[in-house]
Amino acid sequence: MLILDVKTRWSSMHQMMERAVLYQDAINMTVTTAPKDAKLSAIVDPEWEAIKLVQQWLGLFREATTTMSTTKAFTLSSVQAVFRDLQDHLRTAYSDLPPSVRPSVKEGLLRAHRKLSDYYFLTDASPYYIWATSLDPRISLSGALLDCRGDASDSEAAHVRKCKELLEQHYLCHYAAGRPDSLDTGTSVTSVAASTPTSSPAKPTIQRCAVAVERIFSSGRDTVSLCRASLKPNTIRSLMLLKQRLLLAHQGASRMLSMLSSKPDAR
Repeated sequence: MLILDVKTRWSSMHQMMERAVLYQDAINMTVTTAPKDAKLSAIVDPEWEAIKLVQQWLGLFREATTTMSTTKAFTLSSVQAVFRDLQDHLRTAYSDLPPSVRPSVKEGLLRAHRKLSDYYFLTDASPYYIWATSLDPRISLSGALLDCRGDASDSEAAHVRKCKELLEQHYLCHYAAGRPDSLDTGTSVTSVAASTPTSSPAKPTIQRCAVAVERIFSSGRDTVSLCRASLKPNTIRSLMLLKQRLLLAHQGASRMLSMLSSKPDAR
């Protein structure tokens, strides 16, 4: 079964191209044997090659989307690394383009790289990304500085050091309780976040991830069938929320029964 691109569904373009490449022969045969009044346009070989190229590029974007969409782990410290990987991926893909590739494909790669650069610039406007990277034991401050080796002007390394100084000042001001200890960059993010006072005006304000909410409404195709297509939006919304509540209740009951069955009989 073919997959169509949906603007409101993440990575649907990649899924559509991936499925089309998988069924390339069947699609070509369908277009060839279709009646003339069907008005189906054949996909020529250069177009198939362009589809395969774009599908490969979008594969890394899909992986990045999956990584950053998790709700059970911290992802703030991985933001800059993900942007760098995507930019390097596009830069390598552009340099490896065959001479016969269409100009529109080249322009699409350049526009994607510029868009990533714009978003990457926004991460520099806030110190929280560097703070999270420095506090992440998998990366630490030394790892963040090591990632700046390709910058000839040393401006990126200077920005990282500046953010580290700001983090140390913030720690001494709000968490050290008057102790003049230097900030340990190995401190976990959870320990710092747990000690953050709720009334502190300097508390970092990070929006909650809406992925869990979007996952509820992404299951609308299972709720809105043909027989329910005439329902009002509020009714559909209530049905989807009710479905999610029932699913959570079922999972909770299953865990409870599993715990009870694993305990020895107290009688």
